[in-house]
Amino acid sequence: HSLNVTDIDTTWVETAAGRILELPLSIRPAGRLASMARALPIIPRRMRTTRVFERLAGHQWLRPSWNTVNDLVRFAQESPEQMLVLMLHSTEIIAGASPYAASSGDVRRIVGAMDTLFAYWKASGHGFCSMTDAANYVQETAGCRTE
Repeated sequence: HSLNVTDIDTTWVETAAGRILELPLSIRPAGRLASMARALPIIPRRMRTTRVFERLAGHQWLRPSWNTVNDLVRFAQESPEQMLVLMLHSTEIIAGASPYAASSGDVRRIVGAMDTLFAYWKASGHGFCSMTDAANYVQETAGCRTE
């Protein structure tokens, strides 16, 4: 499957300093009812945060601080897109700077999960690119809208 940039909702945003490419994070429905739940105008917070709701109607992010290494690799294996965008705040790999990395053990888990995910991605024949390379690729395939 080659990347069809219509698979991801890329957008060029015009600013006074020039154009900026907005690449969406890799997020997909995790439960059978996720698409339906997303269409509802208001879902009470108390309901959204339950494990049952998350399992049936939640979304999975390509985010090492929120997922196990197996979840991350499965996300990549099952993804039809060839361009994945991982979510990570720099504070999530500094012990004590984020609730997701309260300890050095948490940081080791997050970094280890990324190491495993990246090794899988490379071994499966995929590569890595800078944001500049991604912008050039999207521009070359002309599959991006402008706001």
